[in-house]
Amino acid sequence: MSRLISFLSGLVFLASAAPAQDLEPITVAVSLSIPPYVIADERRGMEYDIVRDALADAGYEMEPVFMELGAVPEALARGEVDAAMTVSPDANPGAALSEVAIVYHNQAMTLAERSIAIDTIEDLANHSVMAFQNARLYLPDPYRAVADGNPAYSEVAEQYRQNLALFAGEVDVVVADINIFNWFTDDPRVTSMADTGQPVTRHAIFPPSSYRVGFRDEATRDAFDVALAAMRASGRYDSIIESYGGTP
Repeated sequence: MSRLISFLSGLVFLASAAPAQDLEPITVAVSLSIPPYVIADERRGMEYDIVRDALADAGYEMEPVFMELGAVPEALARGEVDAAMTVSPDANPGAALSEVAIVYHNQAMTLAERSIAIDTIEDLANHSVMAFQNARLYLPDPYRAVADGNPAYSEVAEQYRQNLALFAGEVDVVVADINIFNWFTDDPRVTSMADTGQPVTRHAIFPPSSYRVGFRDEATRDAFDVALAAMRASGRYDSIIESYGGTP
């Protein structure tokens, strides 16, 4: 087994050592900016860097195709791209899915001074809640039913608005990935309008959400998986996450 791992790692090394001009182009559907995971206008981000670097190590040059998150599964299914980031088995049943590439940590956040008790998803029914766009589709049952039955529930595409609403006291609860929430807490659009130094209570009522890269081709998926495993083993995977102040 150790010989096999060494052999595969050698293949990854040879691919990563190849000049950029020798890399095979691969189009990848990428959700529009969800910092720190994807910062579209800078072509970087925690998830973006991991996928780009693993593809390069496998011999491919990523050519991002940015689009709304909801359009990503359809773009891959219709063959408009070679691969897609931030996909799940439920949303992409026909794709050749990689091993887990990134894990999101969605939580409910409240201001500590409010002493709001949120122990289960059902507890959200009694409070005003602002979540990220399409949270109903991504979070587990019974989240959708709770959201649909709550007249004080809303979703926003621009996630900095969640932080602004919470710190300004406009909503009781925001539902967001903790890394995204932390990123926008330091956003000037928030800090200029509200006191972001207020203590926040995090309610871990959701399981971690694991996302993969979907491919049209199994051989490309396999090469990506080998490169991704090598990144994890070398510590480079964790280094990328830490460079963005993220939680693995």
